[in-house]
Amino acid sequence: MRNGLLNMRSCFYAVLAVVILMVCAVGCDTSDGKTEEFPDWKNTNLRFFQSLSDSVEKGQKDKRWTRMLTWTKTDSSATKQVTDYIIVQKLQIGTSEDKCPLYTDSVKVQYLGRLLPSTSYPKGLIFDKTGSGEELNPETFTNRKFLVSSLTAGFSTALQNMHKGDWWRIYVPHTLGYGETAGNSIPAYSVLIFDIRLTDFWH
Repeated sequence: MRNGLLNMRSCFYAVLAVVILMVCAVGCDTSDGKTEEFPDWKNTNLRFFQSLSDSVEKGQKDKRWTRMLTWTKTDSSATKQVTDYIIVQKLQIGTSEDKCPLYTDSVKVQYLGRLLPSTSYPKGLIFDKTGSGEELNPETFTNRKFLVSSLTAGFSTALQNMHKGDWWRIYVPHTLGYGETAGNSIPAYSVLIFDIRLTDFWH
């Protein structure tokens, strides 16, 4: 188990290192003299997610990592793509054995969302969070209330499988996030990385 955990961690950091190297290599000056913030972003994100998905699928002995099919499809769906899944790393298991939230439920969550590393953001640009700092901290982050049905398919898939007190890091492909169109600070084709802590839910 320990060796499996170390191998999975090594795989993840190796994938992340490749992403950082690709960004550094491609993020050179453009013709107008400005440095590109998100160089070759589509391919960088597609390769990262494929590689992470492959490493999780091959290392299933580590139960903290798993691939989770989007709630919009069933296991019997005729065709399933890599990008029909989110990748979940279970950082902390809650003590509650209550049922999970339903799609029609309301939830209270603490979260932090970031992108993959880019030219100016070696840890990834943080695009949204419910507290201060660059890491989710249950003591300083506040709860935000949402309808599960109002969230992206990736985020809502995670919530519908969480219990109170669970703290997950999820990797959401662009197909289950914000898609092929840029919006605000999030470029098109972005993999979204969320730390999510579910603190409560109700009908």
